[in-house]
Amino acid sequence: MKSGKMLRVAGLAVLAAVGGVQPAVAGVFTDWADLGVVTFGPVLPPPGATTYIPGTSADYTWYCGAVSPCSGSEGATAVQFQTSFRLPAESGYPLYKYGSISLVADDYFALYINKMLITESWLDDTNAATTVDISPYLVLGALNTIDIFACDGNKVSGKSAGLTADGGFDGCANAHPRLNHWLLVDGGYRVEYNTPGGATLASGSFASGDLSIWQVRAVPEPASGALVALGLSGLLGMARRRR
Repeated sequence: MKSGKMLRVAGLAVLAAVGGVQPAVAGVFTDWADLGVVTFGPVLPPPGATTYIPGTSADYTWYCGAVSPCSGSEGATAVQFQTSFRLPAESGYPLYKYGSISLVADDYFALYINKMLITESWLDDTNAATTVDISPYLVLGALNTIDIFACDGNKVSGKSAGLTADGGFDGCANAHPRLNHWLLVDGGYRVEYNTPGGATLASGSFASGDLSIWQVRAVPEPASGALVALGLSGLLGMARRRR
C-alpha cells in the first residue's frame, strides 16, 4: 500500500515537471499563459482571411510562447483558448440575446460553450469556416465560458472531441507539425432589452484580434510527452521490483 501511494505521488511529480496536472482536460498542459501572448498575423500566412470568412478583419492566430516572430510553424501543435464573460439577468424586462462565431483552423478545431461540445471540424474535410449561432447556448445571469481547442495534424479515423470539455483534445490525438498551424475566429454577442430601440446591456467580440484577452495554454511538444512516458516507465519498473 505504501509503495503504491509513493508511486502515485511520484507520477504526479513527473507530470508537474512538464507543465502541471490539469484535471479539467485529458492530457498534460502547460500553465495558463499571461494575457496578451496570443500571436497574430503569421509571417507565412495561408490564403487571405476573407477567403474563409468574407468581410472579416480578423487575423490568423496561434500561441507560440516565447518564439518571435511566429511564422505559423513554431509553437505548440495543440492549443486551448478560453474566455469567460458574465451576462446580465432579466429583472422585470425581457432581454434578447444573440451571438455568432465563425471558426476555421489548420488542421482541426473543437468549439465548446459552457463546457459542452457545440461543433468540430477538420480543414481537410471542409476547407471552409464553420459559423454557429451561439445564442441558444448563452445563459443570462450567469458566467459563460467559451473554449476552443485547435491542433495541427492528420485526422484520426473514428476520433472526435468528447461531449464535454474534458475530452477536448480527443480529436487531436494525432497532432503533429505538418506545415502551418493557425486559428481564425470572428463573431461576437450582444444582450439588449427586448423592446423597440432597447438599450444594449452587454456585448463582446470574438474576432481574432480580441483573443489577446483570452487565456491560452498548450499541450507540450512530443519531446515533453516522451519525458512523461520515460518517467512513468521508470516508476512502473520500480514498483515491479518492490513486489
